Amino acid sequence: MPNSKTFTVHSSLLFNPKKKAFIKNVSIKVDRQSGAIADVVKRAEDEDDASLQLEDDDIDLRGKEVLPGFVDSHTHVFLYSYKERPAGKQMRDESTVERLVRATNHVRAALLAGYTTYRDLGTETLGNADANLRDCINCGLTPGPRLFVATEALASSGSYELRIENRFGGALSVARACGPVDSVDGVCAAVRRCVGDGADFIKFYADFRCKVMRFLNARADWAPVRLLNENEYGGCRV
Repeated sequence: MPNSKTFTVHSSLLFNPKKKAFIKNVSIKVDRQSGAIADVVKRAEDEDDASLQLEDDDIDLRGKEVLPGFVDSHTHVFLYSYKERPAGKQMRDESTVERLVRATNHVRAALLAGYTTYRDLGTETLGNADANLRDCINCGLTPGPRLFVATEALASSGSYELRIENRFGGALSVARACGPVDSVDGVCAAVRRCVGDGADFIKFYADFRCKVMRFLNARADWAPVRLLNENEYGGCRV
């Protein structure tokens, strides 16, 4: 077991995003337990590489360019490019196992590309699978960036959902794209449910469009539904 609580990363060129410049001869001490930077040490400019004493578990990146980890604040690791397949078809037609495998590959590729933090904004029909994936990464089962997750996004009833036109007989069932919430009490209950499922933050679609069918443009007389302010029409609520 290492005696020190930190290990050191040695660099020749370290990019400083605040200064937008590279800094020469910098060593970074990292806390073993938390992964946080404990100290940054500027080595002497005229220091000979051969004179630097390395500990057994130090990481020697001299001769390479070192960057801070990238952060992506809006991701969906359980989806992929809509050019390959529309999101609705991914959510409706692909199995849970396939989407979990794709997400595992996604987070691994993200880490290898230099992303160390993802804020993932909803699983899109997979409930709290993002919280489970986050925990798998945290305990070392699979590589990936730090995940901050929303679990199931929230929206008012009838707004954000998979678009299905053939529901006669009740035989057709599709996965739920979001947690439907209405009224203050409904929102409070949904937030508690998300927190219980492991959410780091809450995502709420406050302005999602009304339901749109395939042949909408054929109706020349159609106009978007106007949402009424609660103060209008005697306090009538939407």
